[in-house]
Amino acid sequence: MPLLLSIVIPFYGSASAPLLQQCLHSIRTQQAQEGTDYEILLADTPLLTTGDARNRGMERARGEYIFFVDADDLLLPGALAPCLDLLRQERPDVLKFDSLPFRQGQALPAASGGQPVVQARYPSGADYMLHHNFTGTVWNHFYRRRFLIDAGLRFPDTSHFDDEAFVALAYCHAGPMVQTAWPLYAYRQLSASVSRVADPEARRRRIDAFADLLRLLSAHWESLPVGRRRDALERRLRFLTIDYLRQMRRLRCPLSDVRLRLRRLHSCGLLPLPARSYGWKYALVRGGVNLMGLFSGKW
Repeated sequence: MPLLLSIVIPFYGSASAPLLQQCLHSIRTQQAQEGTDYEILLADTPLLTTGDARNRGMERARGEYIFFVDADDLLLPGALAPCLDLLRQERPDVLKFDSLPFRQGQALPAASGGQPVVQARYPSGADYMLHHNFTGTVWNHFYRRRFLIDAGLRFPDTSHFDDEAFVALAYCHAGPMVQTAWPLYAYRQLSASVSRVADPEARRRRIDAFADLLRLLSAHWESLPVGRRRDALERRLRFLTIDYLRQMRRLRCPLSDVRLRLRRLHSCGLLPLPARSYGWKYALVRGGVNLMGLFSGKW
């Protein structure tokens, strides 16, 4: 019987071995058979980036589906096997499931009862992206490996927002997609998260990485023919542009830097934000964002 799932875990540099062991224990104590239902691939990288490690894991994967797990996170008890059953029944290109936060020392929820229930089915990942806002986390999905290969999808070689780029492009190119509220993944909330780094240089690198994300997705968007995929990726780009401006404020960018970045967004067509029927929140924020463009002197 072909292997169903490859679980790719980036692990390199100064990553915590005890946290990795907890992660592996949470996988191997599931009611699923390693070697038959799934394989585990620890992905190292000399580049010391999450994106490159995930790419190396994908290259070694043999499963029909790929599941990316971070080495400091856990699977919820008893949740994997029922999720795999749903995967076998539906055979989508993408299966999106739920996740829960936890902190060190906090007990995980007990095993869920029953079976996963399909919340929604979409003809394509683009259909989902065309109608939803979402957090671009790579680890709350199963991805069919064949479509990733056919679309040539890879992570950017970075540790900032590489999952945002990958998820958007995966949705853009995926065929059938299934969504369930079944909780499978527990992500660790760390006080030393990169989003809370106080060092000015680290903050600058983070905001530069977000700008790189926008450039990458914008170039892909421009290469797409007119149609549903292009429309869906444009929607995602518009909301990420808004998030980029929020990041500037959160990371305390100097006003001169903000003006420069606004001009760059304008020069590549991401500002001003166009009138689109993306909902009232977009309409409300759009006006404020476009007013900010007055600071750049470009429109």
